[in-house]
Amino acid sequence: MDLVVVHPNFVLRGGAELVVAKLAERFNPIIYTYAWKKENSWEMLKNCDIRIVKPLNMNSLFMLKTGLGYYRMKIRDYDVINAHFPPSQFIRNRNPRVLWYCHSPGRAAYDLYHARMQEYSFPVKAGHYLFTKVYRKINYDVVSRIECVLANSKNTQAQLKNYLNKDSCVLNPAVDPSEFHNEAYDKYFFYPGRITPSKRIEYVIAAYRLFKQRNLTTHFKLVIAGGLQDKDRWYLERMRRLHSDIRVDVPEEEFKELYSRCTAVLFSAMNEDFGIVPLEAMACQKPIISVNEGGPRESIIESKTGYLVTSIEEMAQRMEYLSHHPDIVEKMGKTGRKHVVANFSWKHFLNEFEKHAKEVAHTITE
Repeated sequence: MDLVVVHPNFVLRGGAELVVAKLAERFNPIIYTYAWKKENSWEMLKNCDIRIVKPLNMNSLFMLKTGLGYYRMKIRDYDVINAHFPPSQFIRNRNPRVLWYCHSPGRAAYDLYHARMQEYSFPVKAGHYLFTKVYRKINYDVVSRIECVLANSKNTQAQLKNYLNKDSCVLNPAVDPSEFHNEAYDKYFFYPGRITPSKRIEYVIAAYRLFKQRNLTTHFKLVIAGGLQDKDRWYLERMRRLHSDIRVDVPEEEFKELYSRCTAVLFSAMNEDFGIVPLEAMACQKPIISVNEGGPRESIIESKTGYLVTSIEEMAQRMEYLSHHPDIVEKMGKTGRKHVVANFSWKHFLNEFEKHAKEVAHTITE
């Protein structure tokens, strides 16, 4: 099967990029993108046929430039085009036989719209308002013509139906347990993930401060680590004023080492579409304390592999409980590892993806 993959950029080692990397291992596709930082990419992508597309020469947001670029692009000689993160789905405008693996419908234009507007200055607000109008109109039209949509979670599936009236099948991402291990339970909580406002890092910092106030003699620390894009440097600076131990773009092995030695993993992203962090935490035999929103509700088993909390206060309470009960930490960690091995395998993911892709390849279209 001649597979073509389109994804806006490869500048961080994120969950969406990991999915593409796993597909690249299986299908050896041509990959079209607008930005690639080889040093920050997953190792599996470094020898792929990655082709950089020149953005349209216009003064606009990156997402609008890439979206209109994909909207106008015509690709030849393929069986299936596999779109990933928005706005790569715009490739369907001039190209049939598209399978969109939907990590998100484009949350900046939908459920995160008002949150983003609060962050922006007035001129940027005006630009974002206009961008959202254009994006929603094009997105609805293009997505209605896509032959097959796979959603990464039930949460994303519901958003697709709500915002775009598009049916989809759920296919969760996975994790390779052999790449993660449990080295120890050192006295620190770990928050892994991109340094960006939607990850709501201030939430875990506030919970940690509350935890420390109640446990003045404890030596537990909070370590935050993740990738950073230039557009989010202002957010990094703001978070570092609240908490000093924030590590940016750490090497992959060091990142996994931080996972392997923590007591528990924290997660506070806003209504995360799915969230690969809970899977990685459980693969490392670490309890996961997450906000009770979005995708983590589908992967975490309450009180068995972690906790789903509804407030900063409750997150601090769970941190305190685990810090005093190492036996529970170990028990939850072992249960989490078994849960991941049994339910989130790349073999299942790739086999299901291939089944849907072959159906799309035989679709008779325009």
